[in-house]
Amino acid sequence: MAPSTAVVETVAYATDRDPTTLDPLYEAIDPDALDRLIRSSADRSAEAVVRFSYLDCTITVRADGTVVVDR
Repeated sequence: MAPSTAVVETVAYATDRDPTTLDPLYEAIDPDALDRLIRSSADRSAEAVVRFSYLDCTITVRADGTVVVDR
């Protein structure tokens, strides 16, 4: 699963909303850039961490694909 998709699904679960009703992720971050960065970091065993705000939540995405949502 693409990191950007994982973000949307995790936020939907954390906020008890349907993923299709969420604001577009691109309003907070470029989904393609997020996917490329996380995938390239994982390929090189780097410890990349991306943190941004989305829907009043702080989102943390790690190179291993972990997505954490802090409300």
